[in-house]
Amino acid sequence: MDNNDNNSIERHVAIIGAGLAGLVTARHFLAEGWNVTVFEAQRSLGGVWERAYPFAALQTPSSTYHFGDFPFPFAVSRFATKQQLLNYFSAYAAHFGVLERIQFGSRVVQIRQRDDGRKGWSLDIQRDAFVKEQVFDFVVSCQGLYSGKARIPDLPGRETFGGPILHSSELIGSDVLQQPNVAILGSTKTAIDCITNRLANVNEPTPDLQTHMIFRKATWFYPNTIAWFFDVGILNNHRFTYSSVNWLRLIRNFFNIPSAASSESKVGSTPSQLEKSPLLPTNKADSQQQQQQDALQKHPSPWFLWAMGYKPTDSILPTYCIQSRCGSYGTQPPRFFDYFRSGLVKTHGPNLTISHLSPRTIHLSNTTTIENVDALVLATGYHQTMVLPDGSESLIENGGVFLYRNVVHPSVPDFAFVGTASSLTCITTSMSVHWLMALLRGDIDAPTESVQWAEIQRKREMAKNVCGDLPYGAGGVDAFPYLDSLCEELGVCPVRKVKRAEWWALGGWNPLVWIWEAVGEYVPADYRFDEIEREIRDAAEKRRRRVVV
Repeated sequence: MDNNDNNSIERHVAIIGAGLAGLVTARHFLAEGWNVTVFEAQRSLGGVWERAYPFAALQTPSSTYHFGDFPFPFAVSRFATKQQLLNYFSAYAAHFGVLERIQFGSRVVQIRQRDDGRKGWSLDIQRDAFVKEQVFDFVVSCQGLYSGKARIPDLPGRETFGGPILHSSELIGSDVLQQPNVAILGSTKTAIDCITNRLANVNEPTPDLQTHMIFRKATWFYPNTIAWFFDVGILNNHRFTYSSVNWLRLIRNFFNIPSAASSESKVGSTPSQLEKSPLLPTNKADSQQQQQQDALQKHPSPWFLWAMGYKPTDSILPTYCIQSRCGSYGTQPPRFFDYFRSGLVKTHGPNLTISHLSPRTIHLSNTTTIENVDALVLATGYHQTMVLPDGSESLIENGGVFLYRNVVHPSVPDFAFVGTASSLTCITTSMSVHWLMALLRGDIDAPTESVQWAEIQRKREMAKNVCGDLPYGAGGVDAFPYLDSLCEELGVCPVRKVKRAEWWALGGWNPLVWIWEAVGEYVPADYRFDEIEREIRDAAEKRRRRVVV
């Protein structure tokens, strides 16, 4: 990726999408002095949250779902609601001057090479019935993992059903969940949210209020706490839960100790050196991960079921281990098990689908029927259909795009993707934009095509190992290994707890700070915008001085 040599010329960037990723990307580009235009197809910002059903909420603690330099300016629930998040995004956009850069109701319908032969892209923007062409020096796609069309299964006999059939994305302003007899297709968080909203004030099953859940595979839902005190919701925010974290590598990096098998330094490692970095996934790590998953295919132990709150007789007990299937877990809402054990929800699964419909009747694949159904809700997810440059449509695979550093692709120059990493969302998204800006400034070396393709192929193999043939996996990352690899390449200290401990870290020789590094909860403040930028620029300056010497 080439940089613009004349930084005095104002460069114009188009950002597609005004969700979480689009807002933080615009904030970074504005801080660099770019002319920023954000295109948002909806009439308001928020991305997937703006389109979500009214009762949607986080399933990760709010303490991790904000940006390090802009905490929630108002009180929020432990799991922030849709409206709280939309208010936060609006406040963030206004605070950093992003709001006035957003063109609402503007859909990007085509991206193609510029006609004038210059680097960059020409975008066709549709507003109402009109289409206008605009040219840009750089484009960032912030269309996310859930920006596609609703996944609507083929339902023979749909026209004869006689009642509403709605995808979960169509529940805004609808009262279908208040109908007497409702069937829900799916078992993921969306399906459970619909059940919780419908039955929150219902304690006993009655013939006048029936709820059915149809599913092929049950989904694991973990409790908020284990043994009444251990907070499960923040497990993903601790290093000790990631077996792929290379602690020896981190310690060597912090103390700037070269490895016997590697000559790369702590500051300013090149992409070719990082291609074989132990901080990144390797074929050996993939093999070990696959062996671990194979060992976990057997049924969970009684102790595991007790910790998760399940009973062997539960109709929603998954038949696979929680670690063996990608994207297959959520957080248990209040009364989660009560809905199913009391008979408030009648389950039809596993391994069941809808074979066809007839008047107010659902016919299942095992020949049984559900009769007198008033409404059918499809909690079936989305197809990824992001707009891409002409000729690049084949990049979409496994529910997204496999990318180098989850940001760039070797076949699409002057173009980046932000918001595809699906773990510790706010932190990984912000750090990926730091990496992109450092690349555009020339603070890090541009990766060669061979290096990019090598990492993309490794990610494909990892997705195959973790998700099999399931239609997703391209956006999956192990948060800390991913963050550590970005930090090493940028010259940023990856052990943020040790770094921010300052004087009581005793230069890293205090063992207590390393314990805190392992067990302390990582939060967005550990990756504050100004601190990260300062470390990146300091590292780049040190590297330039070494080159001069």
